[in-house]
Amino acid sequence: MRYPVLETRNLFLRKPMTQDFPAQIPGTCNWYGVTETFAHWDCHGFGPFALICKDTDLCLGLVGPWHPEDWPEAELVWHLWDARTKSEIAREAITEAYGFARRTLGWDACVSYLGFANRTGIALAEKLGATRDRFADTPLGRDCLVYRHRGTLAA
Repeated sequence: MRYPVLETRNLFLRKPMTQDFPAQIPGTCNWYGVTETFAHWDCHGFGPFALICKDTDLCLGLVGPWHPEDWPEAELVWHLWDARTKSEIAREAITEAYGFARRTLGWDACVSYLGFANRTGIALAEKLGATRDRFADTPLGRDCLVYRHRGTLAA
């Protein structure tokens, strides 16, 4: 199967590879999560993209469409390895990944499930124009906030 590669001004977005998950960063080398990400791509033909910085060739994290069978709704996810990753780069990647989901997967809307303490993620969702949906279902066993993305994202 051939997987898409997206390009923005500063990034390449592609299917993740094992080396994209750096072991030295706490929480990123969770092999269950790594294999789950690979399996999602292989089963659905899409998933979170690895963000590859054009200047350094380093993977900055994962961003993209996510919709496991037991999820109540399609989700736009982002996991940045370093909290210092500039919000402009994160927005650039998330906007491109959501555009892919709209163009290629036919998504008119989606959500992001964010932890209550994830202030950076919540701020980013709000900058992108997402609004909190207090009445949306959450994935079974996950206590989180739901932010709804509609239409195009704010750049």
